[in-house]
Amino acid sequence: MVEPYPEKDSIFPFYFPFLNYLYASIFIGNDYFFLLENLNSSNYPIGVYFFAYLISSLSLQSIFLKFPYLLSIFIIITICLVPFFSKHKYKYLIPLILYFNPLVTLCIRSFSPHSFIVLFGIISFLSFRSCIYKVKPSKVIIFMLSSVLAISIKHLGLLYFICLGFSFATWSIIRKHLNYQLIAAYLCSLVIGLSFYPINNSLIYLKNAIAHNNSINTNQFLFITAIIVIFFTCVFYVTNYKTSDKVVLPKLFSYFILPILLSTIICFFVVQPRYSPSNLCIAIILINSLIISAFSYFFTLSKLRGFTYIFIAISLVVASLLYFSHIGKSFYIFAIPLILCFHQSFCESKNIKAFIFIILGEIIFSNFFPSLQYLNKKSSYLGDQVYTSLFNTTYINYLSWQSCKIPKIRKEIEHTISAYDFPIHQNKIIFINLHQHTQVSLYLPYNLQAPHPTFAKLEDSLASDLSALKNQTIDNPIQIFSQMQTSHEFPLIIEALKPFTQSDHRVSDSLVEVLINNEKSLNEFAQVFALEYFQRIKTSHQLNKLYHQYKVPKIDPSFNIYIKKSIPLKNENKVVNFELNELIDTYQGSKK
Repeated sequence: MVEPYPEKDSIFPFYFPFLNYLYASIFIGNDYFFLLENLNSSNYPIGVYFFAYLISSLSLQSIFLKFPYLLSIFIIITICLVPFFSKHKYKYLIPLILYFNPLVTLCIRSFSPHSFIVLFGIISFLSFRSCIYKVKPSKVIIFMLSSVLAISIKHLGLLYFICLGFSFATWSIIRKHLNYQLIAAYLCSLVIGLSFYPINNSLIYLKNAIAHNNSINTNQFLFITAIIVIFFTCVFYVTNYKTSDKVVLPKLFSYFILPILLSTIICFFVVQPRYSPSNLCIAIILINSLIISAFSYFFTLSKLRGFTYIFIAISLVVASLLYFSHIGKSFYIFAIPLILCFHQSFCESKNIKAFIFIILGEIIFSNFFPSLQYLNKKSSYLGDQVYTSLFNTTYINYLSWQSCKIPKIRKEIEHTISAYDFPIHQNKIIFINLHQHTQVSLYLPYNLQAPHPTFAKLEDSLASDLSALKNQTIDNPIQIFSQMQTSHEFPLIIEALKPFTQSDHRVSDSLVEVLINNEKSLNEFAQVFALEYFQRIKTSHQLNKLYHQYKVPKIDPSFNIYIKKSIPLKNENKVVNFELNELIDTYQGSKK
């Protein structure tokens, strides 16, 4: 109905790999290992292909290619499993409370790998906790399956699985008892989950993630992490030295007050554009550590409720560390502890009126959230901050029924460029006046369904190529830009007209500033160079001489599409995707 589209961090590691596998399996069969070897070229784990393999085995590719969001069925099934781990009188209300919770609604509608990690992670925790006193084979199987799925999809799943292990070790020290069967199940799940990771590229992924914060490096981050773990362990040991005169831990989450308050506080800090990440990280970690220590000193945490509190507290510390350091800047990182807070509130409450009130409030919040345009009217930056920080996107409101324009616009862009015979490789695209998130949504990556080659931005080029281009620009910029105009360079330009021009995320530096400032990165140089190219051909009135112009959509257009006139039109019979043909030829060659 609203034609949703994935948030920006889901498009490359999840959305297109999933669709490419389904589409390729129609032509060459459901050959899992061949498709995995030829389609997976990223640093991410390969759990996404499990879903594609299962769907292909059931011959449901066509349905899921047409309606990719049917994949959310796996999330809904997972929510329905939650009452299986509860003895609450009204336990069958849990799926309703979770389904309409804004965080879960965001997971269901966003088609994000993090969504599956969050829900599988919650089932992993609940099934693990239910086996602590009495190990049941059925629940151990559910624990291992949900854990492996969460770990194998993306690194966030592995992170929370480590938090689970650390929480269990901490709680076992308090309880002075070890469950060796659960430990064996935990270690088996960890080993199986890690087998889905490209081990050789994991360090590259870690370095790239840490590079999100230019002020720290890998060694510093690992050192700080080790110090935090040691500090927490020492404080925890000291506070647990006292073993007598402790009182039973109170029901802190009753009536949903604490989870709502906690969610509000986290959202407040998340959408604030001005804060010191390092200071905020230190403050949150110290506050959480002191709270855990105080609880450990005054209350007995040896019951299951104590184990839940420890896991929530440790998860919030880790999430805060990664989010506010800009290493893992995704609101999904807070989802597991916050959703578990709501679940724990349900377990500790008995008031049916409170349940109904919460469900009604969640329904309103999850379906009538203010639009980006409305929030921008209230504040010049509030809308962008809320949407980019909470939704990780600026082009769709997942908590409403507003139609998303991106799928329709993408189809028109792809239809327009498919008429041209672009070179097979190294096609560069320029985005003008687009928010970073919207740029990603309009990328034209490796896509077996589309009869056009892959396009990439200049900053996606190799560092050696960018360095050489920068040196050539310093030596003779006029000659470089002249060559760009007469060659096939930048054959495609997408310029935003409306409504994607509200953001202040635009390149502010000039080319001269970037060239003379050695502190500027090659990525910044590439962005400025591409923009400078467009400005030069536009101000010199060469744009219409060099490029064909199309408006998208045709009615009430939001974009100008420019295609270089040196790119020839295709022959009428040349419609098939070269990349798909190449994959089919490779498969047939491997079978000879």
